[in-house]
Amino acid sequence: MWVEAFGWADRDRRLPAHATTPYAIASASKPFTGMAVAKLIADGRVSLEQPIERYIEGVTIRARGGFPVTVRQALQHQSGIPRHWRNFFAGQGRPPTFRNVAREHAFATAAQGKRYVYSNMNYGLLAAVVETVAGRPFHQFLNEIIFQPLAITTAKPLEAHFPNWHAAVPYEEDGTPIPPYLVDETGARDLVMTAFDLARVGLANLNGRLGQVSQLMLRHRAPLSPSGASKASYGLGWVVEEDSPAALFSYGHTGEGPGAAASLTIVPGEELVVATIANQQGAPAYMLNEMIVDAMSPQFAARRKAHPFVSAPADEEALQSLAGRWEGRVESSSGVHLVWIEIDPSTRSALSIGQQKSPITHLVVRDGVLTGRAEVTLPVPDARSWPHQSRLSVELRANELDGTIAAYANRGKVAHDQFWLSYPLRLHRA
Repeated sequence: MWVEAFGWADRDRRLPAHATTPYAIASASKPFTGMAVAKLIADGRVSLEQPIERYIEGVTIRARGGFPVTVRQALQHQSGIPRHWRNFFAGQGRPPTFRNVAREHAFATAAQGKRYVYSNMNYGLLAAVVETVAGRPFHQFLNEIIFQPLAITTAKPLEAHFPNWHAAVPYEEDGTPIPPYLVDETGARDLVMTAFDLARVGLANLNGRLGQVSQLMLRHRAPLSPSGASKASYGLGWVVEEDSPAALFSYGHTGEGPGAAASLTIVPGEELVVATIANQQGAPAYMLNEMIVDAMSPQFAARRKAHPFVSAPADEEALQSLAGRWEGRVESSSGVHLVWIEIDPSTRSALSIGQQKSPITHLVVRDGVLTGRAEVTLPVPDARSWPHQSRLSVELRANELDGTIAAYANRGKVAHDQFWLSYPLRLHRA
């Protein structure tokens, strides 16, 4: 195994990075939650097809179609639960309990069971399943089934580094240091560890040391794109890419958060595992991972060049069919708020909430989903105190536009709150 560190762990204190320096790995934490759930499945204590609510007391997932969200759907991001994240920096208070977060934001849209919708909430719910079924804290269970058997001691939750940070200092892209922070969904993006230990977990999956757990995580997969624009699928915590020949099969996960970027790639046919982590948000960790994999496997590099990632094409005809005025409501714990959308692809579309009105930019339909952005503040308790942008994501269902509107704040420096908070939205033609 080759291990190398570059740059600064703490630039202001002139502390260089070492192979033993832990870093936040953000969403590269999700495979660990997948391993924990797969262990409970292998032991016969959890079933993929059972509703998540069967295993968690005090949490109700509101579903549009009335069908319960299953463990499988949450693991594969097929639950219809929308995107969610929120960061709590030192000095801004601690996150609410996960059950309080889930009470507001755990709901499934019309996408349930039909398409991939990446959401941290899925993995927060799964961590709650692990705690309930295992009968002990989530990270204690991870230690027992993964870290202790592999003699890994650096893997800790963000909580262990708060408020005093004991890992590589995270930085903004302009070099501004980011204070310690917590997140509101354990199991989705809250692990801190070294790149060496992240690679060792990858090797344990590759060489079978985790037994049936590794097999289960790859056996059950669902496509990322219903149109087939992407050949990738999502297993029980892994992003899986397949191509011919079989030697080019690969899986792994990436992660990005405040001052954090991580990438783990496993290529079984080459017996190759590459883990890269950076203490700065952005592309370098991913690019470095790709460069190393390509250098180690020319065949893999050729595949990447021949099959670049392609987003689903914009559907102009579908957008034209939605032209006109739509009205409806957004629901939150503070009540119901009226919403109007005017769609005119040839000129300017607009979103109105109460007395606010803003043009909708980046309006597009892809894979049957209409998305757009507007400078409108959502009048909901979690978001209205902070400047934010509204993000629209709806799909046509039985003459209605059904989906979400989200408050998105990621502007300015870290003294500012940062979040993506989704709320149910249903619209009909006016």
